[in-house]
Amino acid sequence: MKVLLQDKKTGLFFVSEGSWTGERAEARDFKTSASAIWTAQQYNLQNAAVVFAFGSASNDVQVTIREETLAGTGGPAPSTGRGGAKGRPGVKRSRRPHMGPIPEVPKAQGGRVSGESLRGSAG
Repeated sequence: MKVLLQDKKTGLFFVSEGSWTGERAEARDFKTSASAIWTAQQYNLQNAAVVFAFGSASNDVQVTIREETLAGTGGPAPSTGRGGAKGRPGVKRSRRPHMGPIPEVPKAQGGRVSGESLRGSAG
């Protein structure tokens, strides 16, 4: 899948600042929708849409970028799609998302057993 920017009025795809093409294969692949939207904000690209290109044009999914989104310029650059927070000050990397505590699984099921879970299961 490629992530492209398209001018909805002309049907042309973004290549670089001031450069557009009618060929999807020549268009810039942004890798992520956040990167495409950030670029549309930076260059104030009115009538822009993010296109998720899946092989042939008939499979494309197009999402219009709202004017309110384009008005919100500034802020940090999007990630490169590699994950993590490397190189972004003030952002900590986390090995696991905030999903609450890890549940205890009895040793017989291949898990670990803590003193708390043993005391709580005695009956």
